[in-house]
Amino acid sequence: MLRKLFPKASASGAAAPIVALGAMGLLTVTQANPAHAVSVLQSFSLTDTFTNFPTANNNLTTYYFPFPEFTVQPFDATLGTLTSTEIIWQTTAFFNGFTGNATGSGSATFQNSGLTLVNAISYGGYGSGGGGGAAPLSALNVIASQGGNTRLFTSTSNPAILAAFLGTNPFTIAFKSSGSDPTPYAFTYFNIASGTASYTSTATVTYTYDPAPVPAPLPLLGVGAALTWSRRLRRRLRRRCAQRQG
Repeated sequence: MLRKLFPKASASGAAAPIVALGAMGLLTVTQANPAHAVSVLQSFSLTDTFTNFPTANNNLTTYYFPFPEFTVQPFDATLGTLTSTEIIWQTTAFFNGFTGNATGSGSATFQNSGLTLVNAISYGGYGSGGGGGAAPLSALNVIASQGGNTRLFTSTSNPAILAAFLGTNPFTIAFKSSGSDPTPYAFTYFNIASGTASYTSTATVTYTYDPAPVPAPLPLLGVGAALTWSRRLRRRLRRRCAQRQG
């Protein structure tokens, strides 16, 4: 009976095609889709304002905005293989107000200068400034783009910084003063009667990675087809046996 269905197969080897089809499907279940780079981003922002201008402002005075420090989650290794990490810092500042009646023009100036850090490890820095002035008892508006810093970290970067990205605990990024100033952000003013000085510091951390392999659907269809063929074969064998016994 088996030789009629499979002329070249022995009785003991008749089931081999089923096993072969089933094995082919199981072996290809781990086949991955083509890899493509994916990015995940974390963003942070710190804004501070100053409005406490004295009634009589005849002296050049400096106010220091607080320095930004943010807590970042490390890369999730279950997503895939990290290929690069980019950290971008940006700062903007503005003043809107009025000058006082002291002798000389009123002025408002922003300046920053500092170091960028990951877990207190310095990897760069930036600095810039901007300001303006106006006659006594006049409106004064200043917008100062305070620049920024962009750094791309790859497998050849500082190992201690890479370890922070790939660790299990959160890490910090910060922009701190590189000199004797308490913070890197200074606002200096003279003869300002009232107004608002504000600065905003933003940072983004972007992980780019190759995603982990995921099962492809076609091999699973192959397994199902093998099982369906096996059931049909058993039914055909039972019918042949019944016909011969009859």
